Amino acid sequence: MNRTLLLENGVVYGHPAADAVLLREGRILAIGERHDLRGRFNVSARSRVFPLDGRMVIPGFIDAHTHFLQTGWVASGRVISLVGLSREEAVEAISAAGTRQPDGEWILARGWDESSWASPMYLSQQELDRAAPRHPVAAVRIDGHIMVLNSLGTGRWPPEIERPLHDGEEPGVVREEAVFAFGRAMEAGLGPRVQDRAFQAAAELAHSLGITSVHAMASPWDVDVYRRVCERRLIRMNVCPERPAAEALTAKGIRTGSGDEWLRYGGIKLFADGSIGAANAAVGEPFIGRTRGRLNHSDEDVQEFIADCDRRGWQTVIHAIGDRAIEQVLAAHEAVGSTPDLRHRIEHYELPQEPHLARTEALGIWLCVQPNFIGQWSGPDSLYVERLGDSRDRKSNPLRAILDAGIHVGFGSDGMPMGPLYGIRSALQAPYPGQRIGFDEAIAAYTQNAAALSHEEHIKGSLDEGKRADLAVLSSSDAVASMSAGEVKVDATFLDGDLVFERARA
Repeated sequence: MNRTLLLENGVVYGHPAADAVLLREGRILAIGERHDLRGRFNVSARSRVFPLDGRMVIPGFIDAHTHFLQTGWVASGRVISLVGLSREEAVEAISAAGTRQPDGEWILARGWDESSWASPMYLSQQELDRAAPRHPVAAVRIDGHIMVLNSLGTGRWPPEIERPLHDGEEPGVVREEAVFAFGRAMEAGLGPRVQDRAFQAAAELAHSLGITSVHAMASPWDVDVYRRVCERRLIRMNVCPERPAAEALTAKGIRTGSGDEWLRYGGIKLFADGSIGAANAAVGEPFIGRTRGRLNHSDEDVQEFIADCDRRGWQTVIHAIGDRAIEQVLAAHEAVGSTPDLRHRIEHYELPQEPHLARTEALGIWLCVQPNFIGQWSGPDSLYVERLGDSRDRKSNPLRAILDAGIHVGFGSDGMPMGPLYGIRSALQAPYPGQRIGFDEAIAAYTQNAAALSHEEHIKGSLDEGKRADLAVLSSSDAVASMSAGEVKVDATFLDGDLVFERARA
């Protein structure tokens, strides 16, 4: 197979004098003017050529926070997608699933979001009972922090995990660790064929979005699946195992950076709090009409977690959304004197107080934030205004202040939705000035900075000679203008120099 490919007659991001990129054996061999490259490298009529036709080529996107296999369950149809549906449509989708599946078989659904509904109340057990009276049903909210079970589902709670306490919640509503444990229990019984279909579907979706690498938050069970399926080389993965997996991996000599260019181990994941949508992020000022959320761990436990990971050479990947959770994580790093060289991470970082920024930078902590959260839930009449009030919403996700403080930032999606162009547009067109950043800053956060989050900026994340040939082709030569108009698309994706996606052109 000829592993040389010339992409020519386009705009090469970061190289204003160039109009072509030459790929060979999975790497970027040269960048420059097409006639010069053709002559210097003997590009003949038999060589493979991809015409850019004036379009822009950029580094392949890196989504630095995904739940990749779970995305595949939805993309492959194993889990019903409720994303973008009204309450009535969500209930109908669950009811329709009941007509297709044998009585007694689980109906699993994900993605409902009450914030866009006329009556912004969570799905109820009673609605699920009426929709599927002969099936156990579990419907997970879009943020993954709340799940509603119907009566049959509550009765079929997996016996190997502790039954959740509702603490005054509506019947069938469970949160946080109970949701995560339930998901792991459901996945554990699936065979390799189902796993392969899910991974294939997630990879194909990623390719269509210009994504060539993902950071996958992973249960211990997920880690085993990724280790097997990554041999197929469908996408580059940085796997971030949850805390329960750390002991066994460390005993095998694995630490952050172990692996190869297809599967590399990142940091160990911990949840410090919940989410704004679930109203259980740990905040200093109460949610409107609700509580201040909660911290999932004691200060001492978070300190012990960081110290243990730091000592063993593991980066930490800590979910912290509310200001109380961010304070807890920063204080824990300060207490143990964590190692900046590991690039310890905080995920989401949505509601920092101003003093948190300087402390984050001083500690050498890196952030993985989700600009798509701004696009989905911030701004006038939004979910965040309803949960936090206008003043706190305006201060949420302060991307401009984060970058101005000198903090290293990569972008991830958390699957809500998994689409870098949507995330970039959300950062460019955010409702408040403090949330907005520039095009080049947003591209960097989804490419070279995301690569640096996994200590891989030397091999990918930018269009430079010698780096991996992971590229995306945008539908326009002027991506800034097209992005603002919401018109730019991914026309093609190259992974390791091979074309893995091409959009049909009119």
